[in-house]
Amino acid sequence: MIVRKLILILTLCLPYLLMASNPVVQKTARGIELRNDHVLIVLSENAEFVSCLNIETNQDIASSGKKKIAYTTNKDGAIIEASKLSLEGDKLKITIGENRVELRIIPFDNYFTVEVLNSALHDVDVLTFFNLKMSYDYPKPDVFLAAGVAMNLQTNHVYYPSGENKEVIGQCTAHTGFKGAKLAVVACKKDKLWDIIKGIYRSLPPHSVPVVLSSGGPFGQYSEANRYDCILIGGTKFNPDELPEMIGFYSNLGIKQFEFLDGPNTYIQGQFLFPRLGNASSFKDKITDPLYSEGIISSLHTYSYYISYGSTDLLSDPKWQQQLEFRGEFTLSKNLKANDKDVAVFGDVSYIKNPGAFSSVYSPFILIDNELIRYTVGENGFIDCKRGQCGTTATSHKKGTKVRVIGGYFGYIAPQIGSELFYEIARKTATAYNEGGFQGFYFDAIDALGKHLKNMGLGNYDYQWYYGAAFINEVLKYCEKEPLVLECSHIYPAIWPARGRGECWETPRRGYKSFINVHTDRNLSLKDCQYVMTLGWYNFYPTRNNQPGNFATKYMFSDDVDYLGAQSIAYDQTMVYQGLKESDIEQLPALKRNLDNYARYAKLRFGGYFSDEVKDKLKDRNYEYKLENNNGFWGFRESVYCKSKIRDINKDCLEGTNPFNKQKPFIRLENLYSSNGSSAINLMCFNENEMLSDAKIEKSFLQPINIENNLGIKVTLKGEGKDSKNALCIRLLSEAPGYADYVVRLNFDGWRDIVLSNLDNAETKDLEFKGRAYDLYSNYYYDVDFSKITCLQVFKAGDCKNVRLKSIDAVPIIPNKLTDPIVRLGNASITFNGTIESGEYIEYQVGNKTALVYDRLGNSRTIKVKRRGRFNVPKGFFIAKVGGEAELEDAPSEVALTIGLFGSFIHN
Repeated sequence: MIVRKLILILTLCLPYLLMASNPVVQKTARGIELRNDHVLIVLSENAEFVSCLNIETNQDIASSGKKKIAYTTNKDGAIIEASKLSLEGDKLKITIGENRVELRIIPFDNYFTVEVLNSALHDVDVLTFFNLKMSYDYPKPDVFLAAGVAMNLQTNHVYYPSGENKEVIGQCTAHTGFKGAKLAVVACKKDKLWDIIKGIYRSLPPHSVPVVLSSGGPFGQYSEANRYDCILIGGTKFNPDELPEMIGFYSNLGIKQFEFLDGPNTYIQGQFLFPRLGNASSFKDKITDPLYSEGIISSLHTYSYYISYGSTDLLSDPKWQQQLEFRGEFTLSKNLKANDKDVAVFGDVSYIKNPGAFSSVYSPFILIDNELIRYTVGENGFIDCKRGQCGTTATSHKKGTKVRVIGGYFGYIAPQIGSELFYEIARKTATAYNEGGFQGFYFDAIDALGKHLKNMGLGNYDYQWYYGAAFINEVLKYCEKEPLVLECSHIYPAIWPARGRGECWETPRRGYKSFINVHTDRNLSLKDCQYVMTLGWYNFYPTRNNQPGNFATKYMFSDDVDYLGAQSIAYDQTMVYQGLKESDIEQLPALKRNLDNYARYAKLRFGGYFSDEVKDKLKDRNYEYKLENNNGFWGFRESVYCKSKIRDINKDCLEGTNPFNKQKPFIRLENLYSSNGSSAINLMCFNENEMLSDAKIEKSFLQPINIENNLGIKVTLKGEGKDSKNALCIRLLSEAPGYADYVVRLNFDGWRDIVLSNLDNAETKDLEFKGRAYDLYSNYYYDVDFSKITCLQVFKAGDCKNVRLKSIDAVPIIPNKLTDPIVRLGNASITFNGTIESGEYIEYQVGNKTALVYDRLGNSRTIKVKRRGRFNVPKGFFIAKVGGEAELEDAPSEVALTIGLFGSFIHN
């Protein structure tokens, strides 16, 4: 009986044992089979994807419905699917319309390779030569999944090869070439995927794709350097003579990587001259070697393929001049002498907007013969010209000579993408890396490729993946040592195997905690791509001296830093510090406090101090967490901060909930700016008898309105008396990126003049405004240009059925001192003895005899406190009110009140 069972088991398992030991591609009665140690893929003669079987379990992960495995796309976007499939030897022959596509399939133990053999195809722009759609439960740790890996530059595998997208796609294009496009197809259990993909990359001939085998792609999470905290060093502000002091200052913050941007004291982008120190070798001797001896690595933060205006050797060379990007061509309408300041041309130049601006695709240069000329746009050509720029010589030019407008972006000049100059810049980048002793790269501006490709007529298909990969691959080809760290400003899957850390965002200027959540969520969505995550770039106390304090750029408080630090430890996220010099802390005491606070988090994170159990607890967003040391042990205190913007201390209050036990709270009281609503500039009038439209209300101004001196908004409206979830958002837009949001909650009855003296960007996450567009940087980073307001919009949250609007006006905001402010809780109160200016704030721990008052820079002074009754916040719901003597009788006193509450201590 036992023998018969053994024979039966062997009979059932023998085919799978044979299959596991003999990878093969063959034709059977079921179709064309691709089989290796992990998977059996079946394709039909009708070119359909039939099944994808886990050999171990016989589970089929192919999506339901037989999908075609290949298709073509022409330049008009028309798709033709495959209709027939046959196998001849190791070649798959696929009929797609009038084309016959040939693929070579080679099976390996852990994957298959699929290679395109056709040199040309009729009327095909994009060939999707392998397309398998799957269905499986990706989050499960033991899931059987599939992924595709590009094996050369001309192949696009479309998705990161984590298996998360449940598609295996191989694409190539007529522009980059069909023949030789090659995809590796992997199907296996999740826990084996990355080892297989590592093996594929190790097997490739050098520089087939941009891969960094020590720290990129699937190797990224295993690189210690990817976990280093980093500082951006601006090339203008950097002083080589201060290097010893810089090492001491930044090392105290736990920083182990310096990232050098271009500038006169570092290098010149494109040409890669090192003007301050003479050459790259000298930079190595005096900068990167001393840093490395202190355990700090150095990176080149390049603007990728762009060319600085100071790259005179490149820009004055006639060979390279012809390979610059051109955004327009004219002809001289008369002879031009060497000393002429105006360049008259045939043609309309009015389309050239903001040349040289950061966000303009026009550089401020034109090329005539071999002379570069800096220009201003005039009515009939170019005026106020500076002749013989960028190393060229002013000379005479004849009528009828070509005048070409040179393209650019980010304040740089652009080469023609894919030109020899494009690759020459890559090679010069590698030379600077080698000779300068650098150990890493940040390829900034790689995300702008699309702007230049569109100018080349390549807008019908996204070729950014190809040229991004090609540029970085060219750099790596000439690097003598693999970089320890490589980052980019965009994460095309084609450059994924080179990149190990991501992704840096511009520093927020408001809404810090919600910004950190958004950034962390984005990082988590990429965690399966094997990146080490970063929360940089970050400025730990952004300021704007041309704004009222705490208006559009908000103060970063200690609990904002605590939130950032706890999230960095929870998910092991690195930090890239932005715009930070030791001299800054002399002017900004708040910056020093924040840096010292975060440094504790950074050192504990990098040292791996906390257990996984503690990290998992920190991921709970029901509470915030504050780092503390109790009896020599580091841990986190559960925290909740109840905050409310109180528009008028005589009418409004803070309503909060304490989830912890009754306690003496932390108090922060910010005195904001006010307005009496006078000197109004009307922006929009309404029929007060009409209901508001369900759609957004919008008014564009034919001529931009200047309200620089009227930063507040007065809204005359009738409220609903309902809860504060009903609200209106008034949004101002300008020619510059960014918007200004003012929010009024409608929890009152009758007609009122509501004055909104402070911006609400990123501060109303509890409200959902119908139709309101969201832009990350406009919400958290960009400032609106109040001197050029071009549009006003109104959005509704909630039903707002009975709301009526009469007018919206822009009004001046003014300081309103608050003397002896009082915070009341039931019958208890705390009076702060002194006068608080608008833009200042008080911080106080109940129980202390004094409080601290901070100004906009973080300078502090001590004031006395008068306590009345037991100021204890009960567990559960509570109400806190603010009082005091306002300086202005005709303007409401507006403040922001924060009550901090604390719970258990979480530790290892």
